[in-house]
Amino acid sequence: MASLPSAVPLSEIPLAPNPSGAPPNFINPPSLRGAVQGVGITFAIVSLILVLNRLTVIRRSSRPFGLDDASVVLAWVIAATYTGVACSRVYRHAWDSPVSFFDATYIKTIFFSYLIYGPMLFFAKASILITYYRIFQPEIWLRICTYIFLFIMLMSYWFTVPLSFYYCMPRPNTGDPWDIWILLNCANMNSPGLVQAGFNIAADVAIFILPLPVVFKLRMPLAKKCYTIAVFATGNFALAASILTLYYRIQVVRGNDGVWAGAQTYICTFVFLVSPFKGKLQSLTGRQTN
Repeated sequence: MASLPSAVPLSEIPLAPNPSGAPPNFINPPSLRGAVQGVGITFAIVSLILVLNRLTVIRRSSRPFGLDDASVVLAWVIAATYTGVACSRVYRHAWDSPVSFFDATYIKTIFFSYLIYGPMLFFAKASILITYYRIFQPEIWLRICTYIFLFIMLMSYWFTVPLSFYYCMPRPNTGDPWDIWILLNCANMNSPGLVQAGFNIAADVAIFILPLPVVFKLRMPLAKKCYTIAVFATGNFALAASILTLYYRIQVVRGNDGVWAGAQTYICTFVFLVSPFKGKLQSLTGRQTN
């Protein structure tokens, strides 16, 4: 969008032209808002139940509240905030969205979602790695891998925080407004988002593979060992969501309907709110290794 017609109200200008040539539908257009809200709220509730269950198990056991538990709680709090921000947005096709929709409030939600997205994923995935460290601590190689992966994740998930301040908000002390030009400048976050989405896939694969050598050495019945591996494999739901997120982020960058593709990205991201195997690993493994 190189320029805006000065004589036309912003409420009558679509964010992008319709590829079919049809006029914009500002009255009752298709929307993904219901899908975003339904999936987001459902996954937030399910994840809250899992977190509360984890905290209940800790309270009833002799195990103290650990760093992995703190990471779980932080991840849920940030994810719940992220869900609330995402559910407050309007998700129409770009050609059915008037420029007036993208006001200061909307642009601030974009900025805030970019700001907390990386930390949210970091704490969610770090909690799993720290749980591995706690349960499989005698395995020196696994402890070293955990340190390395945590450092790589710290760099990969937090680098978008300063970029969010740089690209998605007005320059300090300039008096610039939160307007459509800030939104267009915030599009520079798309490329870092692609990098982060690609790394997310690698992180999910690494988190699944990392404990398998230890699990294979566990002294337990074969049926229980297979069940333990199956519990770890539930993390592949997050892997599938990561792959879809990367696909939709590519559509945001290369397609002509970034608003719609962005909504689909949010739906995939909500899967990260649920970690089905948290709180179960220690009871399954019993920490019995050769």
